[in-house]
Amino acid sequence: MESKEISKGLSELVTAMLGKGLARPDASIVWPANSDLTILLSQARPGNNYAEDTFHYAKGKTIAVAFESARDCVDNLPSPEKARMQRFMKSLAGTIETGRECGIEVEFLTPLQETMKTLSNNILTDQRAA
Repeated sequence: MESKEISKGLSELVTAMLGKGLARPDASIVWPANSDLTILLSQARPGNNYAEDTFHYAKGKTIAVAFESARDCVDNLPSPEKARMQRFMKSLAGTIETGRECGIEVEFLTPLQETMKTLSNNILTDQRAA
């Protein structure tokens, strides 16, 4: 694979990650001595455009295998809408747990728990993507 093809492949990965709603995505290659070539996929941390999280290490004996692994990872990322809902539900679950830890009265936690249950049921029965 020539350098122009590699550069194009990395750009295509970044474009695909943008399509999944990732903030400031990047794809880079690391090829250390005595180890497999690795494509690093990263994005800006939610709420912090200056810190990056590498979320996938696509390794391969060849660059083609590493690119295949990286593409599979990006293809399997949730849609922007689903990612937002997952982030919201994680935050809501954290709020409920914090309420329990702080001894917040049940009458305040019950509506939050019911909301969480409704959202979970709606996600499980959502057939829009089918």
